[in-house]
Amino acid sequence: MELSAGILIGGASSRMGRPKALLRAGNAALIERVCAAAGAAAGETLLIGEPPFEVPQSLRHLPVIPDATPGLGPIGGLEALLAARPDRGCLLLACDMPNVTAGLLSRLADGIGEAEAAVFVTAGGNVRRAHPCCGLYRGGILPKVRWAIAARRLGMMKLLEGLRVSMIELSEGEARGVENWNRPEDAASAGGAL
Repeated sequence: MELSAGILIGGASSRMGRPKALLRAGNAALIERVCAAAGAAAGETLLIGEPPFEVPQSLRHLPVIPDATPGLGPIGGLEALLAARPDRGCLLLACDMPNVTAGLLSRLADGIGEAEAAVFVTAGGNVRRAHPCCGLYRGGILPKVRWAIAARRLGMMKLLEGLRVSMIELSEGEARGVENWNRPEDAASAGGAL
């Protein structure tokens, strides 16, 4: 399956108080790290949404696909990505995952099988958590995404309930690959630069 990767860049980063995509992890901004992993795993990388920040110079060559309807959150970004690339497998990725790797993303393609989507699942204590913003979606689900938007079922977890999903379990060590930085303390505890 040919893959396109869409990096969600339209969020307000309200809990962080500044654009998460531009936070530094090591020698690169988070968005640069995610785009590097995506570019190694997929045939193309797209930026999804209207960025409320200046895109780093290193990424300005990437196409920007605006949401058809701004303000819907990740499901609006998924709709835009699937509409732009209906005949491909679409990796939907948050822009703030400092430890994501191409190898990890390749596991989504390896694990999707006949399902409509593949997402990672992590366990913390007795709680299992799916990660829909680090997932692979088939272009054929676009009508279901549009139905969910029309019905105002805007949560990504609600969308997954209506799809055939391959849930790919990550070990505790592997779970670092899908961690994201939402609040200043997330970045500070991981040694990131605010």
